Amino acid sequence: MRLLAALAVLVGGLVSVGVVASVDEPANVESLPPAPLVDLIAYVTADGQVRTVAPDGSNDTLLSPPGDGFYTWPAWSPDGLIMVFSGVLDGTTADVQIAMFEADVVSRVTKRLHSSPKGFSGLLTADVVHYPIWSPNGEHIAFIGSKDEGLTLYVDDRTDGAPPQELLDEGPLWLNWSADSRYLLAHRAGEQLLVDVAGPDRDDGSKYAITTISVLAERYRVPAWSPVENEFAFVERDGSGDHVIYVATVDGSKKRVDRAPVTQTALLWSPDGRYLAVHGADGVITYLGQPVLLGEGFRLYEAASGASDQEISDLEPGDLGVGDVMMAMFWSPDSSRIAYVAAPDARGVLSWRLYDVQTNESRLLTAWAPSSQQLVLLSFFDQYALSHSPWSPDGLSLVFAGQLWRGVVTVSQTARSQVIVMPVDAPGLASPIADGILGFWSPR
Repeated sequence: MRLLAALAVLVGGLVSVGVVASVDEPANVESLPPAPLVDLIAYVTADGQVRTVAPDGSNDTLLSPPGDGFYTWPAWSPDGLIMVFSGVLDGTTADVQIAMFEADVVSRVTKRLHSSPKGFSGLLTADVVHYPIWSPNGEHIAFIGSKDEGLTLYVDDRTDGAPPQELLDEGPLWLNWSADSRYLLAHRAGEQLLVDVAGPDRDDGSKYAITTISVLAERYRVPAWSPVENEFAFVERDGSGDHVIYVATVDGSKKRVDRAPVTQTALLWSPDGRYLAVHGADGVITYLGQPVLLGEGFRLYEAASGASDQEISDLEPGDLGVGDVMMAMFWSPDSSRIAYVAAPDARGVLSWRLYDVQTNESRLLTAWAPSSQQLVLLSFFDQYALSHSPWSPDGLSLVFAGQLWRGVVTVSQTARSQVIVMPVDAPGLASPIADGILGFWSPR
């Protein structure tokens, strides 16, 4: 059977995850795509196949292993040559098995990176089996899976051929890599933990050194590493009980940015490191059966040349930003624009909008409704923006999954989901390129 049914099995209790050595899977039998492999979109079909396709819908090619199984949430390596994705392998409730796979995008040979024992039944959240994030240099993959103790962090060193190593459990866990790929920041409850992947071995035999930076890191999810400096932004409760946005360095120094929004804070650096975008969620709604955090607009803070000794200044306090009630936001690769998703209207329709940093203006791109998997990405956008951005590498288009709104009265949860490509400067040309529930652009 296809594993839409098996995914339902995974909603049950948790059992332990085992780490296994890589096992080669048969190569797919379809003909190889032409080289060079650039400007491709990885997408997931409704029946759980991972495929790649050109932005115009041509050269549609199977990447996941042939045969029974449900595969989802592909994540491109920084060079675009390797992809990892989750697999739920066919079986009854007693012998269903989940695994993390990796695939060579050129040869399309796949192998297992990590597997659970048969009968495993844990999810991170609805429709999500693992969360992977590559280091910028492609030498490590950090990923979150489930076991008896709850959500667990693993790190795979791509250079040593050894199985992934378990580092932390008792999640939820939120992750971000430093720009130089040496450090992984993990946020767990109030703890902010720094993993040094090039540091000395620990006494317990682990090859990674872990340091606790803060035990008061609250009211936010994902720490934000500057993409150009060895410093990161996070939210911490200060001595007076206020929650404050700080920018800190690995040596322990930190500077105050501003008071954090009242409830949940999302922090996203622009790719050039000039701006820190801050969004505060102050409400929650249920949309298409999922709880979604919402907040009004965002604010930008600027750091000149990323200088660690210069105060980060608020740009035009109270004026810069957008007034829409927002669900998610994503920086363009050139840092000039932010694509964001505004809250659903009375019909359940979302809208993509585009904000221009230089003109301080925003405009409507299109109205739409997401697939349930796309909605997960929007709900946790501050994490997925680091690993599954909707932007094309040239910053000219967005890719997303769901339905373009065609004037129906309400959004349907049963309508066919499609992978849609939309040029941001010509949004009227948005068009489906394949039937699918998720789509992600290659990094080049």
